[in-house]
Amino acid sequence: MQVMRPTTGTSYDTEQIAYRRAPYRLDYYSRSRWAEPPAEMLGDLMARALEDAGLYRVVLGPAARLPADLRLHTELIALEHVIHGTSQTQGSEVRLAMRMQLVETRSARVLATSTFEIVRPAFSADAPGAVAAANEAVREALAAMIAFCREHTPR
Repeated sequence: MQVMRPTTGTSYDTEQIAYRRAPYRLDYYSRSRWAEPPAEMLGDLMARALEDAGLYRVVLGPAARLPADLRLHTELIALEHVIHGTSQTQGSEVRLAMRMQLVETRSARVLATSTFEIVRPAFSADAPGAVAAANEAVREALAAMIAFCREHTPR
């Protein structure tokens, strides 16, 4: 199994942490950043999670130049902090949306495709609250990815 680097749109292909106060406007925290762009972090975490799950003899990362029977392609659709209302005391949540596609490499046949969205409440309407909620959402996304691969991998 080779886990390909997740693709993403330009809005999320940045180290800036995205937030929304309105449905059609995406902003970024000015003093807080991810260590790497989220798609890069997710790719590494996904490969490690699949390896730890023990579903495959070998799990290759995106940079590997070795042949693989299966490839997992993913797209990061959204990773954003959604803030409700106008004050810091109003509720907020993190939204993580991804699309996954499991491909058999020899035939280039798509075995399965799935899109999911995870929403986790944030303890505060600021960057630290967003990061904590994003960590929870990513843990849930990794579990969903493992279940998806387990269900759709040929035996």
